[in-house]
Amino acid sequence: MVQILPPPPGPAGTQWMRMDPPGTPIWQHEHHADADDAPILSVFAAGGVVFSAGRDRKVIAADARSGEKIWEHQRHTGRVNAVFARQGQIYSGADDRHVIAADIADGSQIWRHSHHADPIGAVTASDSGVYSGAQDGVIAASGLDGAKLWEHTHHDEAFNEIEAIIEAQGVVFSASDAGQVVAADAEDGRLLWRHEHHAGDWIQDLSVDRGVLYSVSLDGLIVAADAGSGALIWARKANPEDARVTSVFARNGLVMWNTFRPVESRDPRLFIADGTTGSILWDEPMDQFSLSIHESLGVVYVAAAETNVVQAISAAPALHVSDGNQWWLLNWLAPAGGAAGAN
Repeated sequence: MVQILPPPPGPAGTQWMRMDPPGTPIWQHEHHADADDAPILSVFAAGGVVFSAGRDRKVIAADARSGEKIWEHQRHTGRVNAVFARQGQIYSGADDRHVIAADIADGSQIWRHSHHADPIGAVTASDSGVYSGAQDGVIAASGLDGAKLWEHTHHDEAFNEIEAIIEAQGVVFSASDAGQVVAADAEDGRLLWRHEHHAGDWIQDLSVDRGVLYSVSLDGLIVAADAGSGALIWARKANPEDARVTSVFARNGLVMWNTFRPVESRDPRLFIADGTTGSILWDEPMDQFSLSIHESLGVVYVAAAETNVVQAISAAPALHVSDGNQWWLLNWLAPAGGAAGAN
């Protein structure tokens, strides 16, 4: 699918990669198809594996190249709202108030914790720990055995569910369904700052790249804020005005988000914009309305919200055309040089 080619004319040292045209379906799987009801709520790609989870209480691992199932586990007793993978472990958080760490290779359980008193809405991990968010706050646990390290309740009591959480450069960022973003120290949980640029609306997702924290809310607002202070850099509404945004992913100066509209067709679309200004560089219609997307090596993995399908599509931004071939700037596809966010 991906092929390194001689570069077209351009500045010395420019690196380019060619891929399938944007929006090209690569594969889709229906490993959640026996669920009584949709949707799949979370998808995450890492190490050549795509992990998905949802209301069927399953965590499923599939080959990122083909979509073939590798393994599944169903250790949760409630719907699974979030998955996150790093360094050989896959973490999942669910309505049953448990965080489970499993082996990426075979899905075998490594540990679980039940430190939360409320359903878990988000989970992430770093060298410092495994972080999860729920209505009762944010909890940090040891990546080795799940032992609690600290917890914080910096979100105002009026703010409810923690819907997104991410760690970058020693800071844990969390966001609620009432529009508040909180930054806390990853080592001890102390409050660093908070912002309310979303003016009370339901924040769906977070991503960090090059010192900028991106957040998206269900009212269609995309916000870029300084990750060190929370100060607003830019904000824009999705296109068209009634579009809702559910996921965001940033890497190497570019930011990606997906939208749907409150109409029968849903009109799902995928956008890539300049991370510095928010200016749209590329957009493409999608087959599936999704609550969760994740990008890896120029492929976007889509968790369909109204079917039980996980779909892989080509989605690198076209930045040059030469001799009838489309060329793609390698800086999006290469591993990020600094901290990068993930859904």
